[in-house]
Amino acid sequence: MHRVYFPFPRSCGSMHALCQRVSISIAIFLLFIPFPVTAQKTELFKDILIEPSFHEILREDPGFMGKGGARLFVDESGRRILIGIGKVQTKGDQQTNEQPARRAGEIKARAAILELVGDVELTTIKGKDGRQILKGEKMSLSSFFQVTESSVRERIKLLPVIGSWRSYDGGILHIAVGKTIDGTADETRVTGTENSEAPVNISFISGEEPFISILRASPFLCRNGGARGFLMDDGQRMLIAVASTTYKGSFAKAKRTAQLLAIRNILNRREGIDLSSVKSLTDSEQMRLSEKGEEKISLSRFTSIQEEKVTGMVNALPVVATWRSEERNLFYLALGKVFEK
Repeated sequence: MHRVYFPFPRSCGSMHALCQRVSISIAIFLLFIPFPVTAQKTELFKDILIEPSFHEILREDPGFMGKGGARLFVDESGRRILIGIGKVQTKGDQQTNEQPARRAGEIKARAAILELVGDVELTTIKGKDGRQILKGEKMSLSSFFQVTESSVRERIKLLPVIGSWRSYDGGILHIAVGKTIDGTADETRVTGTENSEAPVNISFISGEEPFISILRASPFLCRNGGARGFLMDDGQRMLIAVASTTYKGSFAKAKRTAQLLAIRNILNRREGIDLSSVKSLTDSEQMRLSEKGEEKISLSRFTSIQEEKVTGMVNALPVVATWRSEERNLFYLALGKVFEK
């Protein structure tokens, strides 16, 4: 009988076991090697401008900011907050379509609030630890606005824009409208300072001081428009309203349109305009707003003018500043007046 010899007849089993042990050792070793990991992009939004009294509520809820819709919130102090968010896809040149997109976003935001039919569950905010929907805690929109059911739709139409932002890729514009109530009809205490996450370049602004300095310190007002009162450190009170329109080659037409929109921005807020305190002028001649918080106050009370005369005063407000967007396609206008102490 012939014997057949294979190479390494006795070491094959030992070699196989050795290979297994080496493979396991290499695998264990690889677990402890600090391989570089590419961090995923965590930014969800850009060009964020949100009113101070709504800023923390929205920034702590990126899901709501991205999904949109409408919600009613209540915080630990009992303050009630209504927010509606509309989303608009922007195609082509974002700057060219900015104004129509913003109007469409406002319409969608108000429509989202209108869909809150009947008693709406309240999202309760408990400090910075989180928020939850408590069963049994509900409120109707008529109760929120403290008006009859038939008047709710008109109140929603008057809700001001309280924030705007874009998706990180710039393809979706979000517009938020809202209102806060702490139990009083015409005065609401809120906290926070002017948000400057997305400063507005108004280097081409022309107008009067101190209006220009205050506008430079108020990026939200400059970008989103609206009306705001300012308490100067010398006791004087200043009212500013801002509006914008698409510029189509006619300065006179754009000015007149923006002026009418600015007047409407004030009259829509006659029950409660935002009020900020002016802290100081820095060496660079830029206005700084107080960090002590903000409040809302009725227009007649702020201006010390009788209610029946407010509309006439607003219609007579002079133009104090004008500017164009960097892309030169939007025209901005500010109305203003200083009221003596």
